[in-house]
Amino acid sequence: MVYTLTRTVMKNQYTLPAFLRQLSMIVMSAILPFFGLQVYAQPDIPAPDAPELSVSWLGNHMVLSLSNSLESNNYMESYQAVDPNITEGDSLWVFQGYLIYQVQLPFDITDIHDPNVSRLVIQTDVADNVSSLYTAEYDDELGECVPVLEVSGINGGLATEFTLSSDMWNGPFVLGQIYCYIAIAYASNPNGISTACPDLPYQFFPGYALPGGQPVIQCATAQNPLEVDHLDWSEYDVYPNPASATITLSNTDRLDRIVIRDAIGNVVVDLDHAAQSIDVSALEQGVYLVELHAGNDKMVRRLLVN
Repeated sequence: MVYTLTRTVMKNQYTLPAFLRQLSMIVMSAILPFFGLQVYAQPDIPAPDAPELSVSWLGNHMVLSLSNSLESNNYMESYQAVDPNITEGDSLWVFQGYLIYQVQLPFDITDIHDPNVSRLVIQTDVADNVSSLYTAEYDDELGECVPVLEVSGINGGLATEFTLSSDMWNGPFVLGQIYCYIAIAYASNPNGISTACPDLPYQFFPGYALPGGQPVIQCATAQNPLEVDHLDWSEYDVYPNPASATITLSNTDRLDRIVIRDAIGNVVVDLDHAAQSIDVSALEQGVYLVELHAGNDKMVRRLLVN
């Protein structure tokens, strides 16, 4: 399912051109410190690493898949960071969800909220009681900060694979056309406070870059369905889940390798052939990742061993 989201500034939208808004913020950054004030800023801690985004085609549909490498501070969606500036209540920022945008090239990450070049196509978040997440922005017209609604929680449970049938500007995908996307991860903390506006919240903490890198835009060309030979991974599942003795694969066609990793990425099972059943009775209780390989294609399933 594709979700859409609108980022809402809690007053009239900006009317100044983007370059004037940026210039005004630079000026305010230079002036406000003389009055003991700060301009809106993110927490002074590492942001969650953005996920790796892969694009493939299934017929005339695009399949977007998210994953996190072992080097990611959000491997297995485990990002947590203590914010020393939060002195009241829980100071821990925790991973909350992913946002995927379709973008038009050339693209700069500062244009992420410009609907002319960037439109949100996917929001997926943890199923919990976190709902609306706000930040604060300096408003040029009012001469003060205003709250900004960044995310309205869907709380439908986290997903890492999505199927799209059209582009956000022109409808159904067109053969030979290039489509580009960027994915971000975000964390939440209900007690976050804007450093510029102590009376306003800062509850949304996005991460745009891969581990140690820069924001990565993934582009793909719409292909003829007859020329694409990717597996329909929806036909491949692992059960029972949770498991305590043996797991069974619902489909092994074209699989050439099966790997099981523990929570820190260590390989605990590595089969260079397709196996219908795998003994997991010797594994300790916990969460594992089951990698199903078929040539250059790969799908990862979560497995709970109890």
